[in-house]
Amino acid sequence: MVRERVASRIAAPWDRPDRLRLSADGDWFTATVRVPAVLPGTSGLFDLHARARVVHEEKGTEE
Repeated sequence: MVRERVASRIAAPWDRPDRLRLSADGDWFTATVRVPAVLPGTSGLFDLHARARVVHEEKGTEE
């Protein structure tokens, strides 16, 4: 469920499974997105990382 929620908030395409990685450490998740980079004379992939704390939502609460 967490992967689907993260993927819905990050721009596509997710045509390859190695483009989005999630890791958990307690209540914290790290999302890593591999994106293409083009520099003069070279190209490749580099990783963007974001870390966020998971907020446990209770049913019946307003957002």
